[in-house]
Amino acid sequence: MILILLLLASSLLVRCQTTPAIPLAVRSPYLQAYMDKHTGASVPNTWPNFWTTNHPLGWSGLLRVDDVPYEWLGSAVEGGLNLTSKVTVATLEDITITPTRTVLSLTAGPMNINVTFLSPIEPSDLVLQSFPFTYIYFEASSNDEKSHSLQVYQDISGEWTSSSTSNVVQWNTTNSSSIIYHEVQRSPFQYMTEENDMAEDAVSYHVTTPVSGSGVTWQTGQDVLLRSFFLNEGILNNTQDKNYR
Repeated sequence: MILILLLLASSLLVRCQTTPAIPLAVRSPYLQAYMDKHTGASVPNTWPNFWTTNHPLGWSGLLRVDDVPYEWLGSAVEGGLNLTSKVTVATLEDITITPTRTVLSLTAGPMNINVTFLSPIEPSDLVLQSFPFTYIYFEASSNDEKSHSLQVYQDISGEWTSSSTSNVVQWNTTNSSSIIYHEVQRSPFQYMTEENDMAEDAVSYHVTTPVSGSGVTWQTGQDVLLRSFFLNEGILNNTQDKNYR
């Protein structure tokens, strides 16, 4: 019955900027990320939170338009970055929310940006339904009918894997011609453990599919170093940091 009700609700649409919380990744009790507007922070210039607590989830979204840096998710620009240019927060134009997706419509200078967060319902395929994944689509178009260069950046932190920043996490990145995926988990690995409603025995994945000619680059390391390097240079170094912390 619940599944039927969800399917019947799939035509519902909310388009507003006054909703108290914006769902981004909602796929299981342990994969629930929202932008909480109760704090008074402006969207998208705020960190997502885990659903039952004020535990922030490090999830940074940055971009460069014609070498000019912008932020489209998170609040990375407010602390510790070593930048050569001032970062502007992308302007939120609209929010669209359905039962399975949230779309942020943004403006970054001469570019219109749509970021779609999709948490699908797969009633016809129980295997797909069992995957606790959320998909992110990024679309950009010129708003002045001119050509522009664009680089997009996204990262996650160990806060997705543990409710406490004092816990050590370890990670690994696998890079091939068809997929790049980053995985992070508690170290040492925890078995059947939950703290503050978060699964401490989980593995978090951050995945992309490289498109031929797109120039996809990747890197693992300290958040402020990677974010600063991208905002200044527009690329990453394709290297792994094994200094687990």
